[in-house]
Amino acid sequence: MNLLEIWDRFKKNGFARVHNIPTNDAIESFYIALLAFNSNRIDVALAFSQKALSQEPCNILYTQATSYLKKVLKNGKKNVYISPTGFAEFIRGGGNVPLYQAVAKMLRNIYQQYSNLSVLDIGVGDGLALLPALTKNIRHVDVVEPSKALLDNVRKEFSRLNISHEAFESTLQEFVKSSPKRSWDLIQSTFCLQSIPPNERGDLFKWLAETGSRLIIIEFDVPEFPEQCSPDQVKYVTERYNQGLTEYLENRELVAKEFLMPVMFGYFDQDCARTNFEHSVQEWILQLRNSGYQTIECFEVYPYWWAPAVMIDAKL
Repeated sequence: MNLLEIWDRFKKNGFARVHNIPTNDAIESFYIALLAFNSNRIDVALAFSQKALSQEPCNILYTQATSYLKKVLKNGKKNVYISPTGFAEFIRGGGNVPLYQAVAKMLRNIYQQYSNLSVLDIGVGDGLALLPALTKNIRHVDVVEPSKALLDNVRKEFSRLNISHEAFESTLQEFVKSSPKRSWDLIQSTFCLQSIPPNERGDLFKWLAETGSRLIIIEFDVPEFPEQCSPDQVKYVTERYNQGLTEYLENRELVAKEFLMPVMFGYFDQDCARTNFEHSVQEWILQLRNSGYQTIECFEVYPYWWAPAVMIDAKL
């Protein structure tokens, strides 16, 4: 029985009959594990993940998934960002190192197109993309970030570098509502706007267009899957995460258990409220055009393991 047949039976009969299907391939076993997780049957999910691992003992993904499911069965599900250490190891390791180097290089090249400029960075985090890109011609930087801890780190660096700045501890939605009328030469956001539901972006993009004539967005060009747990989604996610895990060696256990596995299983969790709304670059372009941006160019930033990172350069 292939994945499509398992999926068809799951849609018709729910999980009740699916877990009785005999599986000969590891991917089939793991597929049922994900369907079990989607149905909140963590015990069954663990059993089939263990079966997949027994069928492919050297598979990194099945190894880490089984370890994670044991933890979930014992302690329950946790918020994906509950472990700052796990996320810190993830973001500063593996493919993120060359990814952020490429991002900073592209941003720096854009800054150098101006004699002097003011910048608004939306979702700056702790400055991993912005700080290495800074050039001497920047006269002022405003940053928006909801995490106080991350924002404090950026403030300290700005002060150390003697850069004129103002930091706002808020989401973009809150900032738009409370911010006095101002303008910037350049507005940018790296891997942040995907957290905003698409139906809320139109008004936000129009506000950004009114306050800056150029918007730089860096996001992942991710395919869209209309149905949760469909075979196409499972195939894409499992292949990509297996690749991502190979990029972490010494700290793989920590990164996997405290970040990557919670994120991956979150794609198949029917009870988990969405925290990101990734989609294709073409959808980003459509949303920007509908908000008034006339000239839109796209450039590949880095071939990241999850999906290609792409820079969208939108001008009025």
